[in-house]
Amino acid sequence: MRKTEEATYIKSLMGYHVELLKSSRHGKGLFARTDIAKDTFIHVTHVHRDLIEYAGCENTWINLIPNHRYNHSEKHNNCKIVTEGLTKGLITISDVREGQELLVDYSEDKSLEQPEGFWEP
Repeated sequence: MRKTEEATYIKSLMGYHVELLKSSRHGKGLFARTDIAKDTFIHVTHVHRDLIEYAGCENTWINLIPNHRYNHSEKHNNCKIVTEGLTKGLITISDVREGQELLVDYSEDKSLEQPEGFWEP
């Protein structure tokens, strides 16, 4: 792992509702292990660098691995990222079926990485 990656990622445990699998959208993604009801909190995805006083971190928000591995979709998003104090978490905005990929519209949270032109809407 490069030094830059060490400063922006922390290993964490995923919520029991999801698993990390190969995604047809991009690399790997989070997929539902079971049916998940709307408004279900999945897990924390990011922590603010001030929460853990993470020395050398250039980013404001630190990605939790693999928790932040959800993929982007403006048209098919079924989850959103919510900020509560110094953490961000993944919450469903619709019912999600077992095996379905969890998708977030990245453009709704300007403090995180934003979609690039070639990203699938």
